[in-house]
Amino acid sequence: PIIQTKGDVKEVLNLELAAEYVSLSKSAIYKKTAERTIPHFKQGKKLYFRLADLNLWLTELKISTKAEIEKQAN
Repeated sequence: PIIQTKGDVKEVLNLELAAEYVSLSKSAIYKKTAERTIPHFKQGKKLYFRLADLNLWLTELKISTKAEIEKQAN
């Protein structure tokens, strides 16, 4: 099956679950897949998202704190 589980946590999410997970509407997710700005897979007309990829995507644009910026400057 396409959706695999590890315990109770799904490793691969369908469009509906992915939209809920990242707190975006399904149409926003469709737009991001068309723009290729969110990692995804397509089988036929269905979209799937790997949970690990979504976690990386959510955290890749981290905003540094003042303390982190000052530490880097020194």
